[in-house]
Amino acid sequence: MPELERLDGSAAVDGTPIVGDHSLQKMIHMMLVEKLDQVDEKARVEVDILLDRQKRVEFLNKYEREVNSVIDNKTGTVEREKLNDLIEEGLELKADADIRRENAAKLRDEIEELKADDEEGNKAEIAKKTKEAEWLEQSAEEAYTVLQACDIIDKEGNVVDGLTTYIETATTRLMENIRSYKKMLQTRNNTQSQMVQRLNNERNEALMLAKDIQKTIHEIMKRMASNIR
Repeated sequence: MPELERLDGSAAVDGTPIVGDHSLQKMIHMMLVEKLDQVDEKARVEVDILLDRQKRVEFLNKYEREVNSVIDNKTGTVEREKLNDLIEEGLELKADADIRRENAAKLRDEIEELKADDEEGNKAEIAKKTKEAEWLEQSAEEAYTVLQACDIIDKEGNVVDGLTTYIETATTRLMENIRSYKKMLQTRNNTQSQMVQRLNNERNEALMLAKDIQKTIHEIMKRMASNIR
């Protein structure tokens, strides 16, 4: 947990709150705000990841619909040029994935520099950059997998050229790949949604606990005031 501050702005030693002139209610408020900020930040990151991945699911949905709409009902074949607009959109996904990989590599270099400093205060920054780098790497890998499923790039990451027509068996394989990878991404998003829900529950529990504590303190103070009389 990050260090709290005294009223004069100086930090508490070893993260231990120094009450001083703080009322108990004030200290509880500070700790609650700190806890909620931490949970809210974690939830924000998880929601961002979920929404980002959903874009790749939506691309697969569009590609699947488009393939279905251009299949020759008699032969089961697909003229690839009829998918050109979505192929161009897919190449934009590839360009974005390449940038993510570059940014992840830069973050990895920064992490190594922070580790070399061997400063205690660097731990939180290292953890933050590590999570960001991991997501950039994973999201880039997901994008490449999606594009491979759609036959936009090959297994080496090169753009597929020279393919003009899908015969019936190739069309079937293409659709199976799309559905398989879409299911994989949806499963990951379901897990992400559960994480967001857990964090929301944690936030609500913290609020309920704070209310219970405040109520208890209020009752104690009422009894103390009564005894003074």
